[in-house]
Amino acid sequence: MLLAPDGSFSLAELSPPEARMALGMYEFCLEDLDADWKHATVLVALSGGLDSTALLLLAASLRDYLPCRVIAAHLDHGLRPSSAAEAAAAGELCRKLDIPFY
Repeated sequence: MLLAPDGSFSLAELSPPEARMALGMYEFCLEDLDADWKHATVLVALSGGLDSTALLLLAASLRDYLPCRVIAAHLDHGLRPSSAAEAAAAGELCRKLDIPFY
């Protein structure tokens, strides 16, 4: 899943496995979650690791299909010397995706 320089991407730009995953998430949201998507906020707990980053990218790719607000939250416990850099990278990704970062 590659981001354009402006941080955008669309489902059409995804590989077939990525698109299947995104569409599966979309179907789960519509069919299994009882939500008013027009007034929903989706909070992604973003550690900066692969799993949470993938979830953030999936949520961002669905913003045009589920009219919800996507935000990200990161908690830097400061337990590793690299944690500040990881927090900065998570914030930069959110900036590129135009997702509020807390």
